[in-house]
Parts: sequence; structure tokens; C-alpha cells
Amino acid sequence: MEITVYYKGNKIEIRDKIVTLMGGTARYEIGRAVYYVLKALYSIPRLYGSPPKGDVIDSWKNSFEREMSRLIASEIEVEKIAFPEATIRVEFKKLAVNVALNQRQFSVNVELKERPNVENSLAGLIKVDSFYFDSIEKVRPFVVLGNRSGLIAAFNRFLILRNEGAPGIPKTLGVISEFVNSIVLMEGSVYDLYGRKITTSPEGLVLDGSLVYNADPETLSLFPLKFLLEGSKGFFVIEDPEANLSKENKEKVKELILGNPSTFLISTNDEDFALGKVFRVPQS
Repeated sequence: MEITVYYKGNKIEIRDKIVTLMGGTARYEIGRAVYYVLKALYSIPRLYGSPPKGDVIDSWKNSFEREMSRLIASEIEVEKIAFPEATIRVEFKKLAVNVALNQRQFSVNVELKERPNVENSLAGLIKVDSFYFDSIEKVRPFVVLGNRSGLIAAFNRFLILRNEGAPGIPKTLGVISEFVNSIVLMEGSVYDLYGRKITTSPEGLVLDGSLVYNADPETLSLFPLKFLLEGSKGFFVIEDPEANLSKENKEKVKELILGNPSTFLISTNDEDFALGKVFRVPQS
């Protein structure tokens, strides 16, 4: 899988393990747009349920574009974000997916690099679906927000998986929900944060005997980074990894990033986190 973002005459190629966006504030919107496109690709179902209308390959292509559009629209509607004018291209061996964005408007176009020789029937549609889906690399995306300290303090009690119900907060909070709901601790578990103990209680998370919202901003920033980078892999969009961190803890986070096999898209203006391939994003 290769990702390219076209923005204001610039081409941001996400090919390496780590790509860092520095410069203008549009880097945040670009990162979130990449996140939502990858989430749609990760979530898209197989598309062989209905008899094809017309050419079986074109029918599949049209269905793919509609389903991608539906998935992205459902995210943007909740997110209420105005994206910069940009195009995100995700390329696989047999097809490429282009998503053009402008404010809250978008369009999806699929390019088919190869066309299988199949019969024009429902059986042929199933073969077409398998042919293309076999080349789509489904990678789970994660987003780590720059304002994570306040979010962990505010929503920590929703991070606990309790016996009587599911954890998490409503999806109506957009990208905040995406971030908060990616962090789940089992009720009764103990989590080690570099020698400090995080446990669960009916009131929420507890750090060394005190409710976690009383913790300092550095601890609240470090916890979700360590938790996700140690326990998850996929595609990480990390905003301002340096937020509230000391030099010592910056180094710890860098070690976690470098030791994780995932792909990273980092948004920062801190030179300590200018990792991998660095792109300068012009001002909006």
C-alpha cells in the first residue's frame, strides 16, 4: 500500500515507516483525512451480494465507490471538520482509490489497474470481488490527539471495560470518540506506566491511589501514547507527540515509535520528533 497526498502543488508520499508533517496547521486536517480514508478502507465490506447491473467489473467499481463514499460521509458528518482542498491517493497492486476533499465535500474515484476475465453474472461478480479485495491491504488506523491530556482526564472512566456493559463514549464526538474509544482497560486490571500503577475503580482510572484526573498533564499525555504504542499496530496518526512531555519522556516515546512495526504519520513542529521523511506543509 502506498499513500500520496496532493496539497497546494505539494506531493506528500507516505512510503516510509515514519513520515512527519511540519509547518502549517493544515497538517492536522491532512492527517485526519488520511485517518478517515484508511478507516473506510479498513471497514468496507465485501461487495458481491447483489446481481450486477451491466458490465460486472464496472458494476463492482461503482459499488465500491458508493460504499467508500457512504463510509467517509458518515465520518465527516459527525466530525464537522472542514478539510483543505487536497487529494488522497491510496494505491494497491490491482487498483487505486482517489479521494478528493474540499471543505466538507468529497468525491471517490477508483482506478482499476487490472481487469480479470470473468463471466457477466453473479458468479463473475464474486470472482471480481475476490480478485480486487485480495490486493487491498486492510490496516487498522489509530489517531492520537494533541489535546489528549485533557481528554484522558475528562473521559477516563469510559476507558474501562466493565462486566455490565461496553466501554467508550458516543460516536457523536467525532475524532475525540475515535481516540478515546481506542483505549480500553479491563476492569480490575493493573497497568504499569514506567513504575507507576494505573488501576480501575467504579469512579474511573486510579493512578497510585488517586483518581487519574488529578494527575499532572505530562502523565496524562504519556499514558495513551505508551498504552497504544505498546499494545497496537497498524497505521498511527499522531498529533503533537511532544505535548506536555519532558525531554526524558520524549525519548521514551521515540523509542516506542521506533520499536513499533506500524506506519506513522506524525504532525508536529517539534524538531525532536522530526522523524523519518519530513514534509513541510504550507500555510492554509
